[in-house]
Amino acid sequence: MVADAGLPGVGGVALCERMRRDPRLAETPFLLVADFDDAESIRRAYDAGATEVIRKPVHWLILMHRVRSMLQALSNRDALRRSRARLANLQRLARVANWEVDLADGRIRSTEELRSLFDLRPEDGPVTPQLLLSRIHSDDREELRRFAEERLRVGKSVSLDTRLSLPDGSERFVHAQAQAVLGDDGRPVRITGTVQDITERKRAEEQVRFFAYHDSLTGLTNRRSFVERLKEALAQAHRHGRLVGMLFLDLDNFKRINDTLGHSVGDELLRGVAERLVQCTRQTDYVARREAPRERAVSRLGGDEFTVLLSEIASTEDAARVAERIIDVLREPLFVGRHELIIGASIGITVYPLDGQDVETLLRNADTAMYQAKEKGKNNYQFFAEAMNAAALKRMAIERKLRRALETDVLQLYYQPQRDFRTGRVTGVEALLRWQDPELGILSPAEFIPLAEETGLIVPLGEWVLRQACRQAAAWRKQGFGRIRVAVNVSPLHLKHDSLVKHLVRTLWDTGMDASCLEIEITENALIQGQEAVVKVLEEMKRIGVSVALDDFGTGYSSLSYLKRFPVDAVKIDRSFVRDLVVDSDDAAITAAIISIARNLRLRVIAEGVETQAQSRFLAEHGCDEMQGFLFSPPLTAQAAGELLRSSPTGPPQTEPS
Repeated sequence: MVADAGLPGVGGVALCERMRRDPRLAETPFLLVADFDDAESIRRAYDAGATEVIRKPVHWLILMHRVRSMLQALSNRDALRRSRARLANLQRLARVANWEVDLADGRIRSTEELRSLFDLRPEDGPVTPQLLLSRIHSDDREELRRFAEERLRVGKSVSLDTRLSLPDGSERFVHAQAQAVLGDDGRPVRITGTVQDITERKRAEEQVRFFAYHDSLTGLTNRRSFVERLKEALAQAHRHGRLVGMLFLDLDNFKRINDTLGHSVGDELLRGVAERLVQCTRQTDYVARREAPRERAVSRLGGDEFTVLLSEIASTEDAARVAERIIDVLREPLFVGRHELIIGASIGITVYPLDGQDVETLLRNADTAMYQAKEKGKNNYQFFAEAMNAAALKRMAIERKLRRALETDVLQLYYQPQRDFRTGRVTGVEALLRWQDPELGILSPAEFIPLAEETGLIVPLGEWVLRQACRQAAAWRKQGFGRIRVAVNVSPLHLKHDSLVKHLVRTLWDTGMDASCLEIEITENALIQGQEAVVKVLEEMKRIGVSVALDDFGTGYSSLSYLKRFPVDAVKIDRSFVRDLVVDSDDAAITAAIISIARNLRLRVIAEGVETQAQSRFLAEHGCDEMQGFLFSPPLTAQAAGELLRSSPTGPPQTEPS
């Protein structure tokens, strides 16, 4: 606007003052044309808000130049305002605030975003260093103040992350940068800096870190976290001469639940177990360092394996107490949907420095102890001992050598004769597997059969035994020893294998053995596991002429009703009843009952482990059909068994039992 100072009415100076009071015209360029030239009048014109003042008479070329300059300045000012607005908007979006402190008076000049970041309200008053410092988290405040003072005093920049505690109780993470501006004397005169809200970034980083060190299913720490914490615990224990305990847990029968009820039920079960483990590992057990949450003591290594770190224990008994409490807690039913589940745990315990000096050794030995707990019936705990480690090494050696033994044909069958009580004839033999290794010595089936079942070697091993036994029986028959029945034990796992019956048929055909001379012995546990499938296999065996005997009867979880429900031909009374039947009235009563019921069902009865004449007389008096044991003969090599058959009457009894 261009106005004359002598404008009629209000005058040019008064008009300028009115314009400047109107926010819409506050920054409009104002050129005043005046006929005064004294300093006081010019000062009043500029104080009123005039942009330029020129004297009369007006030179029109100069006036045009002044107006053009004012318009250009207005354009530059608008561009600067827009640039500042864009910068302010970008800083608002990026949650960045600028600030500057004048060290002379302590005043802070800042953008509005600073008040927003620190959640400052109008009633908080002007921004001061003390006000901003009061918003810093109490745990970070002193360290931040000391660090900033030390660096800014010597003119160095500051860059750090810190936490804000806001009035509503929430926390905010910010990244602060500051730089001291030095005066001519080298001393700081002011400090400039920025503050940026990095809360979301920090949360994302924490989430990434959480999943790197935690199990996504249960929320417990994972193997990586456990190994790091165990290393820390061992280092502290080494410095202070303390004990560190570790529990290695494996849930019993979890695979069966997972396979039967589905993985979703299995996952819920694992979450429930994890919660119980956390609840029963109390801080008073010294399960973790006192400053660490107790949840960190429990880790899930994967699958159904968990660990508990006992970083401060006074004795090994402390670890046992925790293990006992875990077993008790897991004994209570867990409800998953409509399912009521009972799950146990086998626990291996190692203690530093007694059972190892490093993480790898302690973990390996705890795993060994856990398997020892499983072998002792599950749902118990076992401490590691050097003997257990030796047993584990032997176990691996047995597995390696067993595979080689099947390939090199170094296994051997022994045969224990079975004798008829009434005629004295040898009615059959039981084929018993033996393995004599040059390094390991003589190994009983109890040492390698469970391992063969775990590793899947039981099927080729069982097929080898069947073929060898049938081949030997056919050879004896060619030698004129008559119809000798050969009994072969079949593992429950082999019994459920699809190829068993096909292999039987092929073996009988290849060896020329009469199917009626082969008897397959199975245990009660084989009947319990998958009853329908087992019945189908037994019926197929019966159709091809093979007989079936129920071995170790009375020691499993079945009842006498199994004798009626399953297609078996004979019952073998377990040696544990025979051993004490003369001195134990209960064993005598059970043995007599088994014989009576079996004979009523027209089943042949064989007593195992007969070692004395008194046992033999009792069994004969109560109607037992056959005996097997050291009283008559120990297990013999094929050659020795052949000599016994040559010198003894053989074949089935001449008359049917009454």
